[in-house]
Amino acid sequence: MSTSIRLRSKKKNGVDLLLLKLYRLPPVIHVAIAFALVAIAAYAYLTGDSKFLALGCVFFSLIFVFFGGAGLLNESKMLKYLEKNADLDRLFEMNQGEFEYFLESLFRLSRYNIRSAIDDIHRMDDADLILERKKEVVLLQMNHWNEPVTHIRSIESLHKAAYHLGATKCMAITLGGFAQNARDWALIKGIELVNAEGLVEIANTLLGRSGSKTDSAPDVKQQPVEALEEPSVEPSWSGPMPIIPQSALNALGGQKSFSNPESQD
Repeated sequence: MSTSIRLRSKKKNGVDLLLLKLYRLPPVIHVAIAFALVAIAAYAYLTGDSKFLALGCVFFSLIFVFFGGAGLLNESKMLKYLEKNADLDRLFEMNQGEFEYFLESLFRLSRYNIRSAIDDIHRMDDADLILERKKEVVLLQMNHWNEPVTHIRSIESLHKAAYHLGATKCMAITLGGFAQNARDWALIKGIELVNAEGLVEIANTLLGRSGSKTDSAPDVKQQPVEALEEPSVEPSWSGPMPIIPQSALNALGGQKSFSNPESQD
């Protein structure tokens, strides 16, 4: 298993985790909390109940204003990065750090919390990151990002790890393609396979470019998944997928965990 360098996290104590969770709240929540604290401070000061309480509320409101401002700047940076790099040529020119930041931008702007999977799965499992949003738990594989073909063994390992983790979904991402047997097996098991064209389509949807499909991207509604003969290096197409779509969860029977991979062919 290869863990993302940018997204690898060290062990954090309770205070660090709390601050991190507060920081990663949407900026609009930060602003709302700051206004609420200011209102409490004003009431406490005007009624003379507690000037200490008023000062405390003002202090914490400034913290949330800072969090909100930092969050807006970070989101703006990510949006600009996606606008600049949501292109096939740019994706294929990226190094590992740039590609990881591209994925981080996609998922953080979609309100997913991202953490390394290294402490939650077996060290031999072929998975890298855990994405969480409300009741969704998504296990992500991206360490084959620059390989021409991802084979079925990697997809089977991802599915097994997702089952033991209790994930509601798993996804494999690569700039190359997927072997035919891997594609067939993923279709049966409900695993998302996303290649370069799919990533560009996801980014364009997030940026509001819904009508700007890449020239090489087929219409997934009209064209079935095509074969990629192993060991061909031609990129396969698994269709443009919205980020963790509800329809995909419905295909899995809703918010439920994967079936035991050891009990199925």
